[in-house]
Amino acid sequence: MLKPSYRNYSTTVVRAEKTQADITTELTKFGIHKVQHTFMETGFSVAFQAEVEGVSKPVTVRIDIPWNQEKDKQDQYGFRDRRIRYRVLFYYIKSLLTAWDSGLKAFLDIFMPHIVLPGGKTVSQDLLPKYTLAIEEGEIKEVPLLSAGEEQK
Repeated sequence: MLKPSYRNYSTTVVRAEKTQADITTELTKFGIHKVQHTFMETGFSVAFQAEVEGVSKPVTVRIDIPWNQEKDKQDQYGFRDRRIRYRVLFYYIKSLLTAWDSGLKAFLDIFMPHIVLPGGKTVSQDLLPKYTLAIEEGEIKEVPLLSAGEEQK
């Protein structure tokens, strides 16, 4: 599949800090009040906990965004690539919440790749390498969801 070469929100002047607040506000509209924004060497993430019907404990969701500060250009509005990525992240989260609110899919179905498993990995981080290996080996066996040693008790 070819990835498009255009860049959405490439002309945005909305600062990353404003978009962080927008993300938190959007989550709050859906009753999600435990929100965390984190910066790391390899990027940034937004994490939140949601009370989900049918699940006894809050579900932790984390969306990790790769970002390289050394390769980013800073201007009067902050780092350009970080600004763009934050705007895309805002509309991504907003679209997922809208799909859930509209009854398109259940919350857990929509946020599945970003749900944090015991041990700190997301479902996507845990499952995709195993799935890719199974495809490369030419046979798809049962792919366990949780890594060894992380099974729920």
